[in-house]
Amino acid sequence: MSRIATLAALAALAALAACGHRTSLERPAPMWGDAREQWKAEQAAAAEAARQRQEAERAAAAQAQTAPPASSPLDNAAPPASTPPAPQPQ
Repeated sequence: MSRIATLAALAALAALAACGHRTSLERPAPMWGDAREQWKAEQAAAAEAARQRQEAERAAAAQAQTAPPASSPLDNAAPPASTPPAPQPQ
């Protein structure tokens, strides 16, 4: 019986160990007064900053997708036109 109880206790501990909150906890909003208005303003400013950051990231991603690929000097087998011809052995 004690083995079953020990096994059940270990299983319960393993199940409860996985129930943690992994991110930081957010502080709740004040319920009344000027602090609530200030909190609302801070939340609105944070949301606007996040929106602008996402917009800038989307614009950068769209520009990166439409930019032509960088050319490599190894892509063209012919030498550049400004290179003088190599001397011929005689």
